[in-house]
Amino acid sequence: MSEVVVPGDGLRKWLSATLIHNGRLGALRVSPLPLKYLWLLAPVAYVALLGVAIAHHEPWADEAQAWLLARDSNPVTLLKDYLPYEGTPGLWHLLLMVPAKLLPYKTLNVISGALAALATYLVLRYSPFPLILKVILPFTYFLFFQYGVVARSYALLAPLLFLVAIKYQERLQKPWLHAGLLFLLGNVSAHGYLISGALMLLNGLHLVNEWPELNPPLRKKNVTAIATYGVMMALVALTLRPPPNRTGAINWPEASGGPLAFWREGGNMLTDSMTNSLLILLPVLAISLWFLWRRKVLALYLLPTFWIIVFSTYIYQAVWHRGTLFIIWIFAIWVGLQQYQEKDKQDSSSRLLVLAALVLVCVVQIPWTVGSLRSDFSHAYSGSKAAARYIKAHSLDKGVLWATGFSSVAILPYFEENIFDNYHKGLKPSFWLWSDSNDMVQDSKAVEGVRPDHVVLSIKVPNAEQFMVLYPSYRVREKFPGSLFWKEVEVETEEFLLLQRRGPRVPSTARE
Repeated sequence: MSEVVVPGDGLRKWLSATLIHNGRLGALRVSPLPLKYLWLLAPVAYVALLGVAIAHHEPWADEAQAWLLARDSNPVTLLKDYLPYEGTPGLWHLLLMVPAKLLPYKTLNVISGALAALATYLVLRYSPFPLILKVILPFTYFLFFQYGVVARSYALLAPLLFLVAIKYQERLQKPWLHAGLLFLLGNVSAHGYLISGALMLLNGLHLVNEWPELNPPLRKKNVTAIATYGVMMALVALTLRPPPNRTGAINWPEASGGPLAFWREGGNMLTDSMTNSLLILLPVLAISLWFLWRRKVLALYLLPTFWIIVFSTYIYQAVWHRGTLFIIWIFAIWVGLQQYQEKDKQDSSSRLLVLAALVLVCVVQIPWTVGSLRSDFSHAYSGSKAAARYIKAHSLDKGVLWATGFSSVAILPYFEENIFDNYHKGLKPSFWLWSDSNDMVQDSKAVEGVRPDHVVLSIKVPNAEQFMVLYPSYRVREKFPGSLFWKEVEVETEEFLLLQRRGPRVPSTARE
């Protein structure tokens, strides 16, 4: 029978009863049996809800692009010819390569969900967090929806960083394992590359500090592992050098204001990634920084966070990249809780407060997850799936079909080959090439000149019908709406208009 615990001597005692003591959840003392079931229920509920969400999710163009790159290339051409145009390392694409050639398109989101489930397992099995945090942390916005349901390379960040955290205290004793995990992390994305480099730099400084305590074989092993990592990461950077004819792959942010832009953008990113409220963020950050400083791992949070904000301010960013800051924060606190555990009794105040801050952020973020799921269930995330179904049902791909814009690639994974006659003459590869040699014929004058049977217009703005003035020979046959939601706010549309020709077709076509 549950027994109510009445807070006695203030905040410290209440937090201790709530967050630390085994066998307690909230302000209740519970028997071991319910806790056992709660431990089992959390991952089951997580996987079940994730599966339902994935079943209802329509991948959008960026998700499709990675799948098509994996499907229509091989490892050599991917790394040598195509990834430089993407501006990202290739671990995600290599992971998708075999499934993309053998399995249905929905496998893309199943893989992303499996990685999110792996991160959840690592939290439940290995993290130093109390039970209440182990249960609710996986349901936060980034760990569940943005890097779980949505299938992008960032799905790899949490499981890899959590693996680094688990083995962090053994990094000098197992340098090859540490270097290997950081190398994988550095091949996830540009953000993963920066985080990985920051962590290895700190590892090198730690090695210098601990050098007198290490025996000669272990010194050699550490130096060799770090040097090998450096060479391999330099090769990755060389591989990703942007070709001179690359176009459109990067949306350069407006970084006017010099150094002030860093502080302004940094504040926006941190707020957006954690609490949506500066009033909540400031005490959370203050407590976190104090805790990490006391545990002597403050640089583990500050350095990668600094590099990500610099990169996002002056080079490239999208809103979904901001979740990397949340994962870095979780990682740093994870490591901090593992450090100096024998001193927990003397340092219980900072530990209790940082755990309370973690719970607060989770409580703030879970409604974001709920809102995103509600939006994904009630609105198509992308109109591509409905468009593909319609094209198949009416055999429109058997006629002359054109498309416009990058978002049109979101339709192509539902087909075994490229179906658009004005792109590579209807041949593979199907993915979008961010190059000035991209040969998609999409100018409205060209469409009117050839007059294919049907045209798929990719629409990124409201009131799409305004563009019909450019296509006087066509009428709208169908509309396939889609909206990308950030938390509960629509940030971008990905809808399609299917146009049907009114009169006879001009004989010359791209495929002919």
